[in-house]
Amino acid sequence: MEKLVSLARAFHLTSPEQAHGRCFASSLALASLAAERGFAVELISWRVFGDPDFCDHWAVLVDGETVLDPTHVQVDGDARLVHKPGDYPSNYRHPRRYPAGLLVPLYDALGVAQAPRFPPGFMWRATIAMAGFDMRRALRNRKFGALRPALSGIGAALIRVALTRARDYLLRDILPHHMPVR
Repeated sequence: MEKLVSLARAFHLTSPEQAHGRCFASSLALASLAAERGFAVELISWRVFGDPDFCDHWAVLVDGETVLDPTHVQVDGDARLVHKPGDYPSNYRHPRRYPAGLLVPLYDALGVAQAPRFPPGFMWRATIAMAGFDMRRALRNRKFGALRPALSGIGAALIRVALTRARDYLLRDILPHHMPVR
């Protein structure tokens, strides 16, 4: 465990300004490096309620008991790296666990580690992979109510992709032709 904590320190962001909105990227980077070094880890995600700045939060789960959270400071101001799943505030709900092998190969193959923001194509593929995993788990466990979050995740991803593409089209193809030149 100490070797994994030592690896995680490279991704640890200790100020709220640094950590803001970086939980998914930092957790995926840590999971990728951990997998490369032979550690079995999972990604864990919580839905965040009642916070206008965040809709979810991501971290790395080790042995089902220990959370390595490089951006935890944005959760509650506590900048420690190591936590327990139960340490999170009550508005962090519905934790979902994903094997690192679900997203890390996609992350590595698309080379998105250095991107300032994950491209829409990566986010779409990651969302589909997670929704498929959630649906298979729900069906395997005969928990049909768990299908709803997976399907709503796909719907939300479709909306995000459509809005991102519309924004890009507007900024790239429409506005430059209609903005006055000074």
